[in-house]
Amino acid sequence: MRALGPALGLVFVACAWLGRAGELTDDLAGLASRGLFDSAQALLEIAKGNGAAQADPEKWNLLSGKLELQGYRAAKFWKGLKESRQTSSEQAQALYLLGQYQYAAGRYHLAIPEFREYFRRYPRGEDADRAGYWMANACLHLALTQSGREAYLDTAFLYLEKMPAQTNPRSFYAPLATECAARLYLAKSQPLIADSIAAKALPKASRDEKPALWLLRSLALRAAERSYRPFLDSLLRDYPRSPEAQYANRFHNRLPLWPTVKPADSLPNPREGAMTPAADENKPMARFRLQIGSFSQPENAHSLARQMRQKGMTVALESTEVNGKDLIQVFIGPFPNEASAQAFGEEKLRPLHIVYQLKAEGN
Repeated sequence: MRALGPALGLVFVACAWLGRAGELTDDLAGLASRGLFDSAQALLEIAKGNGAAQADPEKWNLLSGKLELQGYRAAKFWKGLKESRQTSSEQAQALYLLGQYQYAAGRYHLAIPEFREYFRRYPRGEDADRAGYWMANACLHLALTQSGREAYLDTAFLYLEKMPAQTNPRSFYAPLATECAARLYLAKSQPLIADSIAAKALPKASRDEKPALWLLRSLALRAAERSYRPFLDSLLRDYPRSPEAQYANRFHNRLPLWPTVKPADSLPNPREGAMTPAADENKPMARFRLQIGSFSQPENAHSLARQMRQKGMTVALESTEVNGKDLIQVFIGPFPNEASAQAFGEEKLRPLHIVYQLKAEGN
């Protein structure tokens, strides 16, 4: 049972606040921000008992869930709002908080449906940036920790693209989305793309954002077997107290390899019912792909890949070096044989005026 002692002096104030919910919620937030959760919860219960919650019960149930220190009990409030037939800002926030609750508990497979449902109901909601960012991270962790979940890396990219921050580079969540995209490419064994993304973001990043990007560059170049010490030294010299520097110091002279899943060209398309030219698991390994682009600017490669995925095609991005220049190549496939690859190109790509080249595996 909660200790109500610290809040008994609030009874008179709560009675005076009836009908002035805005002031009451501000004071509840003030108490909670100072860690006085028992007092805030007691004041809330008093106000509810005196009829303050009758006009807007969803708002008060959401507040009850936020002030409840035991996670599973808080989730019960949010689930009730989620199941409400009437859409509201409180229901939207409850969906987001349920996803956060499952994510914090490490139950990524349960967090993902909550964030997905949030976007289905509230694609431009107040928490859309936060929901998209944590959805992408949940997909990343699920792909890294459970075999057979590689397609969730592509799902993560889809939800990063849904974030409203993508249309506002100055948004708080825009650099976080960029950092998450780089980590996704590291997980997909494409470290040079990850490094390119982090390198491009660094000049625009604030001081608080730079340590994560320096560490990402170091990890990406380490994975690509290139020199990473200058970038790691910059992190340790300029941001010695950052969590990223503390992480790097644990490994002394050599960073570990970032965990990865299967190469990108073996990932299935995550879109349900999507047209895909890839062979199923019981057929011989596919050996042919169609290259549809080669770009020095990562955003151009991402844009083309996004357009092709929206048309239901299986797309892979790969980094390469030509004459000392880093390039990102875009592929469709794989296909089981040359004939099927050529037929796909003629039927699906030529009508879109896309120039393609047949590439045999290893070429």
